[in-house]
Formats: sequence, structure tokens, C-alpha cells
Amino acid sequence: MKKIIYFDESSALDILDIKSNGRTEKIMETMVQKASKFSLDGKIGTGILDFFNFGISANSSGQYDRGKSNILKTNLTNTILTSFLDLLKKEKSNEYGLEELKDSKLTIPPDSAAFIKSIAPFIKFFKSSEEFKNTSDPILDNIDLHSVDDVLLNAKGYYELLAIDKEGDKKVVRFNLDGFRNNYKLNDLEKMNLTLYGVKVGTCLEENLSFEKELAFGNQQSNKQQNQNLGYNPHETNNNQNKTDIELDIIDIVLAGIRV
Repeated sequence: MKKIIYFDESSALDILDIKSNGRTEKIMETMVQKASKFSLDGKIGTGILDFFNFGISANSSGQYDRGKSNILKTNLTNTILTSFLDLLKKEKSNEYGLEELKDSKLTIPPDSAAFIKSIAPFIKFFKSSEEFKNTSDPILDNIDLHSVDDVLLNAKGYYELLAIDKEGDKKVVRFNLDGFRNNYKLNDLEKMNLTLYGVKVGTCLEENLSFEKELAFGNQQSNKQQNQNLGYNPHETNNNQNKTDIELDIIDIVLAGIRV
């Protein structure tokens, strides 16, 4: 790849651990060497155990200053990235559940949590969220949009986009905001021609990506309604599905970038 846009190093590290039946020797050596190099007193204390879990923490026998710890984390991330890229070059990378998505257009579904997250910073331009009231949308009319950005940070870890290929087939791709590099944001993904690598974790209907569905406002659904939301009712003889009733694969993205 000539440019990395997104990399979820924790998920990548899990895959590498599974491949090697434990932490790889290359990554372990890097952790020890870098931790020793950037320690203020040149020693490694009990905090090195945190490095084996890919974390950086201060300890009484080996303190790390903020600048050096950032350099250390960058070095460790790059080591994991190169190891993961090496894995992708091997033909058997799909044995670890990895899927490649290319030539797909990424879009943020309207009224989704990803959509609200992408516009939330701009809402602060307005003096008050009252300017968004009376939208004929009962969900938006009852939300303090000025605070929604902070709420989403605590309430949601992954954000869903749609990946639509040249044949019009769709998949749901999920991104962790912590994985974006070079200060890229969700809305930047719509403008790029990306190659994605990820792991299928489930399925869902496209309509269930709406913010209203995630909040699950209203009364609990009946079993019939729940079956309809799944796009399938086992008690009905005619189970022909409309295109909108087809469940889409959910792919947690590990790496996204621009191919050479």
C-alpha cells in the first residue's frame, strides 16, 4: 500500500497472535528493545508487562515521558502494521477470516449514528440546538444535538458505513475512530478509492443502521415485528425477500488504504 488511512492495531495484533499461537517473536523483541531504549533510566520495570498487552504506562522503576512514549507507541504500531501487511501477502491470509474489499464505494447511511457523528462538530456553529427542533422527526426533536458528539464517544465504539461494489451489492463496514491515521474522519472515506481488509462479525438489515433503531425508542416489538425486522419469518410459507429485507454482512475493518 502507498498510503494507510485506517489501521486497527489491536484487532491486527489479535489476528497475529492467533496465527502465531501467541505474541510473535518479532513484536516481543521490538517491545522489549523499544521499552528499554525509551525508559528514562535505561531500565525496564514491571510495567513492561503492559507493553506485552500493547499499552504504555508509567511505573516507579522505568518512567516514560510523554514525548518518548508517543514515539514508542508509533514504533510498536508500525511493527504490528508491517507484520500484518506481510500476512496479507500470503495466500492463506483468508484462513484467519480476513476479507478483501476493493472497488467499493463507501457511503454514510442517512440518519445513522455515523451520519450524526460526522455532522456533530459542525452543529456547534449554531447558537442552540433549538434551531433544529420541529424537524418532523421525533428522534431529533428530543435530542440535545449540542451534546450528542460527547455522548456518542462514550456510547458507541464502532461506526457503520455501507460499501457498495460495482454490481450494487452492499456490505456494512465498521470503523473504530481510534484507528484513523493522519487525522482522517468518517466523512473523508466517501471521497477515497480504498482497499479494505476486515473480518465478518455478523449480519444486519440496512434499515437497522438508523439512529432511531439503535436507540430502540418505543414499545417492545412483537415476535412478528421482530421476525419482519430480520427479513425472515419462519412461520410464513412464502419467504421471498425483498431486496430491502436482505441481511447484509457486517465487516469489522482492520486495515484501509490506497493500493499502489
